[in-house]
Amino acid sequence: MKKPEILKQLIEKSGLTQKAFAEKHGIDEPKLSRWVTGKIEPMHATVQLIAFEEGYYLEWIFELKPI
Repeated sequence: MKKPEILKQLIEKSGLTQKAFAEKHGIDEPKLSRWVTGKIEPMHATVQLIAFEEGYYLEWIFELKPI
């Protein structure tokens, strides 16, 4: 699962609006919006911290792909 989908799920499970979710986690709301839409990508550690703060643990699975 990609980071935008994880963030969308976390926001949905929180029951908060995107704006309230951003405020709760100290994130600029336009930045969170860009993360959710995939326009910019947050660091793995950032998404993992947000998930932890919401009561979830993320287990990252990486794939090796040729360049």
